[in-house]
Amino acid sequence: MVRLSEGLNILKQRYLILDKMWIKKIEDFFESATEYDNGTLSLHFAIDFIEVLKERVEFVCDDGNFLIYILPYDGEEKTEVDTEGFMYWCQFTFHKELIDVLLKGKEDLDKGQNDIKQLQNVVKSMKDEDKKKDSMNKLGDLAQDANKIEIMMNKVDTYRQNCFEKLSNLKLVESLITDVRILKEQAC
Repeated sequence: MVRLSEGLNILKQRYLILDKMWIKKIEDFFESATEYDNGTLSLHFAIDFIEVLKERVEFVCDDGNFLIYILPYDGEEKTEVDTEGFMYWCQFTFHKELIDVLLKGKEDLDKGQNDIKQLQNVVKSMKDEDKKKDSMNKLGDLAQDANKIEIMMNKVDTYRQNCFEKLSNLKLVESLITDVRILKEQAC
C-alpha cells in the first residue's frame, strides 16, 4: 500500500513531464494562437512550424542559398540536410519524439490516476477529520493536475496529427520548405 506522503511525492515527480521540450513548444504554440492565425494558410503554418522546431531545426537563407540544419541535442555538430533528409528526419525522428512524449505521458497519467485511487482509499480510512479534509484537498489538486496533463497530451496529439498531415509525402514537404524559404527570404 502506498503511503500518502510518498504517493503525493511520486505524483508530483510524474507531473514534471510538462517540462519536456516538445510539450512546452506545443503548449506555447496553442497559447500564442490568435484569431489572425490560420493553419490552413501555408505561410501561417510555416511560421508556427519554424517556431516549434527552432531548437531542433535551423532554416537559413544565406547569399541566395537556402539551407536546412538538424540541430543536435548535445555536443554533436549540426547536420545539413536536403529536402529528402529533412523529410526523413521529420517522419522518423520528429514523429518518434512526439510519439514517445505521448506514450510516456499516457503511462505516467495512468500510473498517476491509479495512485490517486489508492490514495483516496487511504484517505477514506483516516480517523483525523482535519487531516482527512486536507488530504482530500491535495488529492483534488492532483486530480486537477492529472486533467491538465491529459489536456496537454491531447494538444500534443492534435499538433502531431495536423503537422504530419502536411508532411505526409515528398510533394507536401517540398511545398512546406518552399513556404519556409519564402518567409526567410522576406525576412532578410
